[in-house]
Amino acid sequence: MSKTPEELAEEYTRDWWGSLPEAEGMRKSARENFLAGYKAAQETYKVAIEAYENVAQQMMNEAVRLTSLNDQEEI
Repeated sequence: MSKTPEELAEEYTRDWWGSLPEAEGMRKSARENFLAGYKAAQETYKVAIEAYENVAQQMMNEAVRLTSLNDQEEI
């Protein structure tokens, strides 16, 4: 079972800052930064996947076009 971003952030901050009550302010800041970075990475990943899908579609279209040209030449 995958962990939620919030669970990952909590685990990260506890590993980094420990569980001492006096470190709570630092953990809170670190959690917010972790979650902001996580969200930014998701958005970047989404853009990258969309770009990949566009290139893959262009390659497929070109392959179909070239195959069609080859089929026409054989007739």
